[in-house]
Amino acid sequence: YNRGWYYHKEARQWFTRIPNMEPLVKTPTYERGSYAFFDQGNWETVRKDNFVLHYELVEKRPSLPSASQIVR
Repeated sequence: YNRGWYYHKEARQWFTRIPNMEPLVKTPTYERGSYAFFDQGNWETVRKDNFVLHYELVEKRPSLPSASQIVR
């Protein structure tokens, strides 16, 4: 997450936006644009242009407990 990669729950792949490219369409529920998906099987990134990304299919960043919240 810290490097701009996100997990797509349906595709079961990590992805990121193509650098310096804004989405072609952006709505409250989805955006359409160019993304790089990491293909674990071939250990390479695959570019997908004109891809519709539905926000509900993006895994939310996990919230880790802070040191003060950890109970010993």
